[in-house]
Amino acid sequence: MLKTFFTSSLQNPTFSRQTVFIFKYLTYCNKMIQTQSTSVPFVLKELDPIPNYIQPRIDLWEKFRSRYLNEVERKKPETIQIVTKDKNGKVKNIEGLKWKTTPLEVAKKVGSKFWCDSLVIAKVDGQLWDLDRILEGDCQIEFLKFEDHEGKNKISFKLKAG
Repeated sequence: MLKTFFTSSLQNPTFSRQTVFIFKYLTYCNKMIQTQSTSVPFVLKELDPIPNYIQPRIDLWEKFRSRYLNEVERKKPETIQIVTKDKNGKVKNIEGLKWKTTPLEVAKKVGSKFWCDSLVIAKVDGQLWDLDRILEGDCQIEFLKFEDHEGKNKISFKLKAG
C-alpha cells in the first residue's frame, strides 16, 4: 500500500524533488533490510491496515494544496531579477517571472543537467526553499548539494522534521 502511494505520487509532476529523494532513500533502506545489512537506521514496514488518521490528513493536504494552486493561478506574473552563482561560482543575473519561476528552472539556466540533479535544496534570500517552490519576487539564490556541509545539515533537518 505504501509503495503504491509513493509510486503514484512520483507520477504526479507537482510532487517535489525532495519527495523523490525520500522515496529513493526509503527504497535503499528496504534493499539494505532485505540483504540483512546492519547499517540501516530504521526498519520500514508497510502499514496494513492503514490507520484511520491517514485519510483525513491526505484530504486536508489536498484541500490546502488546491487552495494554494488556485491562489497562485490568480496572481499576475511580473518580471523579477534573480542573482545566483553557476556551478563554477560565477555570478549570474537571470530574469524570471514572479509566481512562475522556480529555483530549479534557474539552476537549469546556469548549470548542466548533471549539476542540477545533484542539488537538494536552495537558499532564497537566506531562507531554505524547495527547488520546485515558486519565487515570489526579486531574490538571491544559493544552491546546495547533499555533499555540501550546509546542504547535508539542512536536508537532514528537513527529513527529521517531516
